[in-house]
Amino acid sequence: MQDAQYKQAVFWYKLATQLEKPSESWGTVNHACWTWLPHLQLCVCYDRLGRHVEAHSHNEAAATFIPDDPKIAYNRQYFQRLLFDKK
Repeated sequence: MQDAQYKQAVFWYKLATQLEKPSESWGTVNHACWTWLPHLQLCVCYDRLGRHVEAHSHNEAAATFIPDDPKIAYNRQYFQRLLFDKK
């Protein structure tokens, strides 16, 4: 994602949303990486690829984990203008 290789990043972040969280992690699992973070990153990647409906969908998926986060609220306003307020 840092190198603007959004299609490749989509592959890896999507995979992260499909993997099962390890049951024995010895306290080293970053819970964000198994919950909201891959969805928020997919939101950014899809937006950069011009796939705004999918980007919006992943923002909403991230919101199921962090509903009051300012990033979610900002993205909702962005997608409201982009997708729903068109005239």
